[in-house]
Amino acid sequence: MKKIITIAAISALLVMLAGGAAYALGFGGGPRLGFENLDLTDEQSAQIDAINEAFRTEVEALREEGREAAREGDRVQMNELREEFFAARAAHRAQLEALLTDEQLDALRSDCGDFRGERRFDAEQKRALGGHGRGMGGLGRGGR
Repeated sequence: MKKIITIAAISALLVMLAGGAAYALGFGGGPRLGFENLDLTDEQSAQIDAINEAFRTEVEALREEGREAAREGDRVQMNELREEFFAARAAHRAQLEALLTDEQLDALRSDCGDFRGERRFDAEQKRALGGHGRGMGGLGRGGR
């Protein structure tokens, strides 16, 4: 049982760190999503690229530390790395937001919802999709 929990913790950490790298690269709703419509200056684009590269480097280092901690089964270190990742992600967002004018931030939020990645589903859309967190709705288990 302990081995299963350790494997699950390792997997969760690696997925989280991989998601951070994908975010830094602009995949999966990352910082480049919506930026193409903001009429960024050349200077802003260059600064965004530099910020993303620094974040990517930091996340890759955290990922490697996470792998090492996972190999050793050090859950305390894994939790510390997770907190470091969340702090790095928050700093990354703040740096990106600081580069944009108020008008660009408003345009970004209107195009993409909250820049912080909140889902933009309303309650009616959730009901139409079968509700939040219900998976396959019993399909594959004999149906309902």
